[in-house]
Amino acid sequence: MPSRDAKDKVGQMIRFTASEADQMLLKAVEQAMKGGEYESFSALCKQALRKFLLDQDASPPPSDPELQNQMATLQRQMARLEGAIEMQRSMSLRQLEQKMVQLEQQVVQQVAQVADRLDNLESRINLQPVELSSAEASPPPTPEPDPLLDRLAPLLEDF
Repeated sequence: MPSRDAKDKVGQMIRFTASEADQMLLKAVEQAMKGGEYESFSALCKQALRKFLLDQDASPPPSDPELQNQMATLQRQMARLEGAIEMQRSMSLRQLEQKMVQLEQQVVQQVAQVADRLDNLESRINLQPVELSSAEASPPPTPEPDPLLDRLAPLLEDF
């Protein structure tokens, strides 16, 4: 590759399409430029490229064995916790299912009891008109007059 002098600048062009993603990026670039943080669009692009390309290589994963052991321990603990949570959920689900079965049985029993009561009432109602017709034939018994009331009645009328 030929060497370049400071005077020999290479210019690159960036085109933003009408797509939503490109337009959002263009607006973000315009806002960054308005903020005055960068002296030019070129400085903004260089900073973004440095951050994107160089920062990824600058932070390799930790190789400390103690740190790796701690990470492995934490992963095992997380797996155990997730298993315990799943077990609790399944147990809770079983308990809810059992409770629903019990409630369903109770409802069935209560419905059967109500049906029996209705049958009894219907049978009583079917028998009752026969009893009423026999009761209509005989006049209701008249109460015997109270002798004390008979004596007090004329006094009340005078009063």
